[in-house]
Amino acid sequence: MKIKILEFKEEHDFDEGRMVEYLFIAVQRDRIIGKGGIYKYIDDNNSPPVLHGLYVNKKFRNKGIAIHLQYVREDAAKNYFNAKKVCLWVDKNSWMRKWYERRGYGEPKDKSPTETWLYKNL
Repeated sequence: MKIKILEFKEEHDFDEGRMVEYLFIAVQRDRIIGKGGIYKYIDDNNSPPVLHGLYVNKKFRNKGIAIHLQYVREDAAKNYFNAKKVCLWVDKNSWMRKWYERRGYGEPKDKSPTETWLYKNL
């Protein structure tokens, strides 16, 4: 399956500061089949970039597209933000948590019984 990844950059100003976000869209023959994003508050040098919104259309799952988008997002963190670590939020007992843990994510930083932040060193 041949897919193309489109990349979009947005900048936002919030009360918390300036945020830069990259969106990655997986396309096959002009059809969106998946997406994922990463953002970082530029004024906050202590926080790692946050990965968000990883999604693959049901018809295209289990074909490696999510893994490919995950690599794209991690590479963006290194290349665009010079990041040594990334993080993301997941429900504590979800299948997504297990999916990310298989890819090297861990170190929950909060004490919530239902949600957690996962981190990965790049």
